[in-house]
Amino acid sequence: MLARMRESMFSILQPWLPDAVVLDLFAGSGVLSLEALSRGARHARLVERDAATARLIGENVTGLELDERATVVTGDALTPSSWGAPDEARPDVVFFDPPYPLLTEPATRPRLFEVVRTLLTERTAEEAVLVFHAPVRALRATEFGPGLVVRERDLGSGALWFAQVDDESPVPA
Repeated sequence: MLARMRESMFSILQPWLPDAVVLDLFAGSGVLSLEALSRGARHARLVERDAATARLIGENVTGLELDERATVVTGDALTPSSWGAPDEARPDVVFFDPPYPLLTEPATRPRLFEVVRTLLTERTAEEAVLVFHAPVRALRATEFGPGLVVRERDLGSGALWFAQVDDESPVPA
């Protein structure tokens, strides 16, 4: 995610960040969670499948003295066990930035939206927001399914989709 896009995203998310629990799926470099922590989030759980990348995230977390506020998990971002135990604090903010091939594979694309729905309806805090990063025009609002409110923010070559359970909660504009 480009720096300009991250800045726009964090400006929109600012009301959610103070004391937030963050779940960062497909964490990559971990930059989204690290920035969320620097902007007031209480804790971040970073899930990355690649073991070497997860180790590097862990080294960065330690180097920044964030071991008490960040948990790095080597695992599959689409598997509920990677999201934390159901009795743990539920995330207020979820970063969902899947590799683009998962969006284009007919076998995996529906699974992405199933995970988004499960996260928002069963595993997040009441007014949580999920940010889905994808190429522009790669997603359709209808794919998120009923019961969710989604808003797209087109930012050049990428788009950010903000999704929440449709319960009259504020949705980022």
